[in-house]
Amino acid sequence: MLSLAKIAGWSAGAVLTLGQTPHLWSGYESYGARERRKIDEKIRQEIYYLLKKEYIVRNADKSLVLTEEGLMKAQNLIGQKMTKMPKGKYLIVLYDIPEKHNHGRDNFRNFLQQNGFNKLQESVWISSSDYYKALYNYIFKSGLADWVNILVVEKLAFVPEKIKKRLKL
Repeated sequence: MLSLAKIAGWSAGAVLTLGQTPHLWSGYESYGARERRKIDEKIRQEIYYLLKKEYIVRNADKSLVLTEEGLMKAQNLIGQKMTKMPKGKYLIVLYDIPEKHNHGRDNFRNFLQQNGFNKLQESVWISSSDYYKALYNYIFKSGLADWVNILVVEKLAFVPEKIKKRLKL
């Protein structure tokens, strides 16, 4: 029986093993054969997706290994608990990533969206969460440092109403 891949470590190239994840598999045996087949198929689809996106790769021994891109994605999804910036301070990210690096630009945009940044303009994002360290690490690990600026600002002179609501200003 195929079961969900679980992460054995958090470093680039961490090994994924095919093993049971208790909180997802509790009561699995109580499902009928049809439901178990549906669950197994969903897991196979998820693993196929991760392989296709190159978030994981197969080793010669058939174990699954987390790629560096997969590591960055996983860290985003785990949702490191972020603290709020001090009152009245905001983190602003500006970027101008060349067209030839559009894959990196798209990943970076997704990173910002998934981590609660709000889009002010096409390449200008803002957050009231203190995400500087994780953002800095992501930028350097993904090779985007030449095209990204991070600002910590104390005063917002003008912000559209829809952004004010999202930032709870």
